[in-house]
Amino acid sequence: MTLSLAFLISFFTVGILQVTAETLQCRYYIDSRYPLDGQQYYCYVKNSEIFTDSRINIDNAIGAHTEGRTSNSQVGAFYTDGPSNMVLFPSNLAQIFPNIIVIDIYASYLTQITNDDLKPFSKLKYLSLQSNVIEIISNDLFSYNPELEVILLNRNYIKHIDTLAFSSLNNLKSLSLYANVCISLKNANTFNNRDDVLEIIKGIEQGNCL
Repeated sequence: MTLSLAFLISFFTVGILQVTAETLQCRYYIDSRYPLDGQQYYCYVKNSEIFTDSRINIDNAIGAHTEGRTSNSQVGAFYTDGPSNMVLFPSNLAQIFPNIIVIDIYASYLTQITNDDLKPFSKLKYLSLQSNVIEIISNDLFSYNPELEVILLNRNYIKHIDTLAFSSLNNLKSLSLYANVCISLKNANTFNNRDDVLEIIKGIEQGNCL
């Protein structure tokens, strides 16, 4: 009976690992996304159905590389536009793509994003999480991402932004928060204008979005 129980535990453990470890199928391409300088090598996720309401561990990314690129270490941008059930940010992404500076997750039912999720991406410059269901932006969310230039969080369900959430981002020049529950900001959308970003940050620091 003990042997049978051990077998069942082993069986179910393997089954769980098979469900949570997934391989991305990428369409690789080169594109330029304003306002960042230069072109980026993209992985566009073709099999977004792999994302479920639990955390997915990415163990590999496959696809036909293009235009002289040969490996995932050359990928600078991760892009998925749903529809998917990506409730939680996938783990191990930085191990597959160690040089990412662009993360674009669109319309994927992402409910939260934490500084642990973003910690591996110290070079991150462009973060777009538009049309998800994020509710809270914490003070430490971007503490490991000092190079951020663009943050797009419009069309979420944001109802609370901690007062110092964006204050340490000295390179931030585009910030979009419009179409959220928190609508008390006078100007909730900027485009490549540092002065406008500072006005939004000032409003948040004064508690205008609590």
